[in-house]
Amino acid sequence: SLYWISAVSMTLKSIAEGCARVVCKQFDPAAMCRLIEKYKITSVFLGPYLAYDVLDARQKNIDTSSLKYISIGGAPVTKKLMDELREAFPSATVLQGYAQTEASGMISIFNVNDPKEVELQTIKPLCSGKVVAEYNWKIVDPVTEKVLGPNERGEFRYKIDYQMNGYYKMDSSSAYDSEGFIKSGDIAYYDEENCLFIVDRIKEVFLYKGWRIFPAVLEGILLTHPAVEEAVVIGIPHELNGYHPMGIVALNKGYEDVTPEDIELYVRQRVSDDQRLRAGVKIVGEITKTVTGKVRRYDMKQMVLNGDI
Repeated sequence: SLYWISAVSMTLKSIAEGCARVVCKQFDPAAMCRLIEKYKITSVFLGPYLAYDVLDARQKNIDTSSLKYISIGGAPVTKKLMDELREAFPSATVLQGYAQTEASGMISIFNVNDPKEVELQTIKPLCSGKVVAEYNWKIVDPVTEKVLGPNERGEFRYKIDYQMNGYYKMDSSSAYDSEGFIKSGDIAYYDEENCLFIVDRIKEVFLYKGWRIFPAVLEGILLTHPAVEEAVVIGIPHELNGYHPMGIVALNKGYEDVTPEDIELYVRQRVSDDQRLRAGVKIVGEITKTVTGKVRRYDMKQMVLNGDI
């Protein structure tokens, strides 16, 4: 789908390099393996959730030895997935990359033509490679704006000649810092070898199976429930699907008998399947906010992950 920049960049890359590109009407993991055998496909790009589907559907009697490269991206990747892909497709080099539509393509990946970098991906399976040479980039403390050094976690920011001009019909000034770098919304760090590691997302929008989840939309639905006084939606990391939406709500007085399941069902009946609160609903006494009344979304998420909610 051209909804994602990966489809555009791969089409242009295929044209520029004189490659044939095999495009299916609908993704079918078993059919993909048969197509690799039939057309001797050498390279595939998969999201982690699709990669798991391929591993489950793969038949051992199908010849996939033509496959040279498997690129993984679009959502968090686990070491387990990387190891299983290497075992299932021993002829292929498995690489993890990092990209954003705002950047018009790939931001970081290891160079498949450099044996040392390919080895680094094996040694550092959770690494997203090295930032492409055309980028200016930095890791910044999002609170103090201090530029950070190796192994210090902060927001990844970047600048490149062909980055986006802004979001369509929206005020995009907040998407850039004072030096014109795009704020990725991703917490990251780099090590002494300039290998980039994406740790977490700090901006509100997150991905479920590649689809954008807009917390404000789900929060608006939650707030239409008569029992809900305040609501915040966060993304809970999931090994297969990227993130699962979770609702955290504070109830109005007199609705103490309302359960998390009641609220989850209420939302489920009003949204498409990909927008469901798959991580459930938590009921709290109050939603944590700043002194100016803004929801401390990141703090709420950490409280859930730490078991404090």
